[in-house]
Amino acid sequence: NISKKVDLPEDMYIGSLDIIFKKDGTITYFSGSLYDKYVPNKEDTITPRRYNLVENIRCIEAEDYVGTTVESEEDTEDTLQVGETEIEEDGTIVYKFNENIEYRLEVTDASLGSRSYALYKKDSEKENLWTKINSCPFGITMGQAASITFINEDLGFLVLSYSGGSSGRLFRTEDGGKSYEEIEVKSATGEFMGSDFEPFDFPERIYEKDGFLYMKVGQGNDGDYNGNSMGLYKSKDKGKTWEFEKEVSGEYN
Repeated sequence: NISKKVDLPEDMYIGSLDIIFKKDGTITYFSGSLYDKYVPNKEDTITPRRYNLVENIRCIEAEDYVGTTVESEEDTEDTLQVGETEIEEDGTIVYKFNENIEYRLEVTDASLGSRSYALYKKDSEKENLWTKINSCPFGITMGQAASITFINEDLGFLVLSYSGGSSGRLFRTEDGGKSYEEIEVKSATGEFMGSDFEPFDFPERIYEKDGFLYMKVGQGNDGDYNGNSMGLYKSKDKGKTWEFEKEVSGEYN
């Protein structure tokens, strides 16, 4: 009884379905092409969704999901300026790198306020389609994506917020988003009512100047130290390590 062993979306038309069972009923192989709705005589023109058996649904590799790139909506006015980020209602983030290239962190799963994401890229000078470049940029870590930044098409950064937005974690790529590693940023120590604490724990703006990378690190949504000031950090090795420079105003300038 397939319905008891495979959780398929409701109201979907099965174009083809291949399942291999062990003698005890365990599914060892599952692959299928499903359509959102059945349209007679249109099977050859409507692209189906492709489902394969995977161990971790939150981290589907390219060979496990055979889908299609998503066409851009040409009638949607592009209001994003270069360097700007837009957060959509579902938490998806769109970042405009230059006049032609945009990146998109799309929500793939959500649970108890945390989300997992997939990273897409679009180049209007080429096919002008959203193409997936990383199924799990944060690995198994879940949270809420806060920002995307690319210094060039290879070197970029992501920030994932957690603890209700009070803190953030920094992730770095040097292969255009195909892989990311988390970067530890040692917080500077501040003083409040005679006690030391670490106020700067939310990476925000990252930019390049005079051959070095700089990053402004804020206090998250629970910070109120010294007028919501920020820590300015400097990297001499393209973002692999960061050193605290000084405390600066919280204004973006």
